[in-house]
Amino acid sequence: GAALGSASRVEPGQSAHPHAFIFVHGFLGNPLDLRLVRDHIFMLNPNILTLLSASNQAAAQLQPASLPSSAPVTYPSREIGMLDRTYDDLAEQGHRLACEVVEQLEVWFGEESPHNRHLDKLSFVGHSIGNLIIRSCLADPVMEPYLKYLNTFLSISGPHLGYLYSTNTLFDSGIWFLKSFKRSQCLYQLTFTDASKMHDCYLYKLCASKCFELFDNVILVASPQDGYVPLHSSRITKCPAASKDGKRGLAFNQMLTNLMGPAARGMTRVVRADVHFPYSKVDLTEEVVKFSLVDTLARVKREWDEMSKALIMHVPDGNVVDT
Repeated sequence: GAALGSASRVEPGQSAHPHAFIFVHGFLGNPLDLRLVRDHIFMLNPNILTLLSASNQAAAQLQPASLPSSAPVTYPSREIGMLDRTYDDLAEQGHRLACEVVEQLEVWFGEESPHNRHLDKLSFVGHSIGNLIIRSCLADPVMEPYLKYLNTFLSISGPHLGYLYSTNTLFDSGIWFLKSFKRSQCLYQLTFTDASKMHDCYLYKLCASKCFELFDNVILVASPQDGYVPLHSSRITKCPAASKDGKRGLAFNQMLTNLMGPAARGMTRVVRADVHFPYSKVDLTEEVVKFSLVDTLARVKREWDEMSKALIMHVPDGNVVDT
């Protein structure tokens, strides 16, 4: 079976119909990347169950000195020389996540579970390409029995439309380098170079699969200061450059329609939150961006009502803007 990541345990007195949250890290990340986001969500709703996904990370069970031996935490062990699985095909990563999620849900809610609990809602939180892994997971047949429980999809800087029309030449050079020397199928898919025709590319086909319309709420967190993911890709909006591209622009716009159209026509509430960091460009290191984003999410002030309604973010002016 899939190797389980760091999962919360059902405690006595917890709701008999809890809300399960799955957290999925991004490219070259590890299961603990989203632990602070998880902790803030848990403070707003202590009845949730959480899983920090580890199925796409070369990992080992290690015992940090600060934790008791009864609380193992899964995180990457670079010393053992294992390959990072986030380089792999997105469909393969999605299948691994699907198996991991189903296995953990069986632990929590299966017939052999001693907790007598029943799943009420299932939500996903993704960072970077973790969002694409989630979408691939939802398209996997393994997840079919659980789609009826889907509640909220929280996307943090997700490249939902790939890296087309990126304006960061330095980042594009890094992608080219990794594609050339690592032969990463995932990066080929993100740049639409996994097939000769765009219509045959994995991301184009993935946009035609059911996704956001399956959820009650979709929250797209993006930042114009993000040097990795194009803003139009994380916000899933039109890109002016696409209208001028006679070769791939039409296919790009069709992807956008396929992905967001069903949600717009249905009952899904979509919230776009633009995050602006109070730092100069030279100060925006990866670490600063990660923890500034967590700090912004920490200021979210509202009653979640077990996430049955869409998030309404109330934060200091200039940090988050609903559009």
